[in-house]
Amino acid sequence: MKTKSEIINLKKLEKLGGKIKYNHQGKYDGRRESSVLIKVNGKHYRSNAHCSHKDKFSKKLGRAVALGRAMINLEKGEEWPLKNIPNEWRFAEDRE
Repeated sequence: MKTKSEIINLKKLEKLGGKIKYNHQGKYDGRRESSVLIKVNGKHYRSNAHCSHKDKFSKKLGRAVALGRAMINLEKGEEWPLKNIPNEWRFAEDRE
């Protein structure tokens, strides 16, 4: 089940004709991480959410936080260059 904020952001993204991709990594600096990559009008925006060492990892919360941050990056126009995105994490049409 998705959080309310995630549902709102997904609806905004749908109106913009965007795509989304989630990634949950086992460890980052000893912590769990959720990442979101969104693509709108051929531009990519990315964000992460890291757990504290004291937190219990939750994919649901990680997705919501990372998506919210990626939407803020979209609003600010802080694009993530395609060259900085690993090939395996790109959308199918962007892979080399």
